[in-house]
Amino acid sequence: MTVTGVFSLHGSPGATTTALALAARLHAHHGGALLVEADPTGGVLAARHDLLLTPNLLDVAAAARRTLTADHLDRFVQQVPSGPGVVIAHPSSVQTCAALRAGGAALASLVAARAEHVVLDLGRWCPDGAAHGFVQVCSRIIVVMRPALEQIVQLLHLIDTTFPIDRLGVVVIGRQQFSARQIVEVTGLASVHELPDDAAAVRADPCAALERPRARWATRIRELAERCT
Repeated sequence: MTVTGVFSLHGSPGATTTALALAARLHAHHGGALLVEADPTGGVLAARHDLLLTPNLLDVAAAARRTLTADHLDRFVQQVPSGPGVVIAHPSSVQTCAALRAGGAALASLVAARAEHVVLDLGRWCPDGAAHGFVQVCSRIIVVMRPALEQIVQLLHLIDTTFPIDRLGVVVIGRQQFSARQIVEVTGLASVHELPDDAAAVRADPCAALERPRARWATRIRELAERCT
């Protein structure tokens, strides 16, 4: 179906929370979804959601270099309670970077061949980051940022040099110097999606937070999911 990559800019919160919530919404209402935690700085989902540290991305990368197919990827998937299947990254940045550098191209091909929606948590954007191999298979790329001047400057640079604007979506979290409308005017993007600052309860369990249908955060995640299908 679709592959959506989620990056954050330097100093931005909420990329993992946004990626998990997006995958949970797609899983519940659009025929299933898989979240792949491919943050080169290491994974946090295992600790946050009481998942096993193995299998993890390093195991998938090792198998991908041999005979692993998209269907066999299910062997490495764990389930978040009330949420999507996830392939976790090891908490160690050394292990996760090793997995991405050794098997990144093969992993990207695997997720692109999946039958359901795939969301990639790609961590903080870095020009020479180990997760860049996934960008080519993304039908949509979401950048999570604060609406602050320094991050708008970073975003403009990415639009000029890296990300095609027709595949780019922007999520701004919290209220600071600039509105979504101002960011649209400066960047030329079709729209900018606003999310409230995620409270501790949302960060701890975004899947449960989605079940509060009248909450503004849950409404905005549902709208974001519709744009990714």
